[in-house]
Amino acid sequence: MKRIAAGLILVVAAPLWGIPTYARRFSKSCIECHVGYPKLNYEAENFRYDSYIPQNYNPRMKTFPFRKDERIYLPMNAPISFRFKAFMGLLADSSKLSPKGDVGGAVFLSWNLSSISSFYVAAEYGDMLRNAFLSVKLPFRSRLLVGRYDLSEFFVKRTTRLTYYDLVPYTRANLYGTGVALSFTPYFQIGMYDVSGARTFIRAGANTKYFGFGIMAVPVDGAQRYALDLRVRFAFFDLFTTTVVGLNQKLGNFNLNDSTAFITGDYGLDLTFGRFYTSLLYNYVGALQSENLPSDHLSMLTWALGFYPVSNAKVSLELGYNFAARFPADGTYGGLVIDWSF
Repeated sequence: MKRIAAGLILVVAAPLWGIPTYARRFSKSCIECHVGYPKLNYEAENFRYDSYIPQNYNPRMKTFPFRKDERIYLPMNAPISFRFKAFMGLLADSSKLSPKGDVGGAVFLSWNLSSISSFYVAAEYGDMLRNAFLSVKLPFRSRLLVGRYDLSEFFVKRTTRLTYYDLVPYTRANLYGTGVALSFTPYFQIGMYDVSGARTFIRAGANTKYFGFGIMAVPVDGAQRYALDLRVRFAFFDLFTTTVVGLNQKLGNFNLNDSTAFITGDYGLDLTFGRFYTSLLYNYVGALQSENLPSDHLSMLTWALGFYPVSNAKVSLELGYNFAARFPADGTYGGLVIDWSF
């Protein structure tokens, strides 16, 4: 019990070791995986697909006496990372601009169970468990995913950028659930992501260092989702587009007035120069995703100018205007955004 208690204390104290989780675990610099936090470079995207396990890596395991002759096997460390995000500025709501301050957070926990398997947990903004899954590496760079996971993460690229309103299209896609998936490459996957609703999906495409594209379909009556994304990047330039359509009817009969139908997407351009960057992002949400969500129509253009004071944080001045209503349109905003991971 003393050893187990000491191990738990070690896990809780993990954030003191360094920043963030994988930099601590593998003694790497943050800039080896990030082209300006929180954007991942191509090598880091492959590392993420490989269940966060480097090649030829065998995690150190420790055994503890359990019951009589039985022994329990535990990883020697399970690093935790925290993400803090704050917005301070003006936000238009109910036809007026008012001072606004928002603070959000996320907790990420991941550990390797063996040289071919890992477990990952992500709880974002304090009230939603986005991911909690077991990942097992299989031959030919394929892998098995079991648990709760979010398909939106593959095409609504929140790891690429995070502006104040980035969460809106991501939430509207609503593609998370408990299930099992088989991945042959990061852009070729089949499986079931919602066991209770028997919702299956297929995703195909390609991802290279300079260009990527993907298509995705959830062809189930009452829960259809179709997605397309494109990305071009080189040196300081990063251009991407993502569109998701959700409906419970045939594509040719799409109706914006149907409460179960929606279109949402992110379209952005990032230019990064050393520690400084500028971004232009367009978020769109049309109609409703389901009956239990409030009616909204977002057409948000955001411009950001910022810098990276350290490798695990960014500070930006953001200005966003919602074209979906007359000024001052709900959602129009301007202010300072701080994003910090530790």
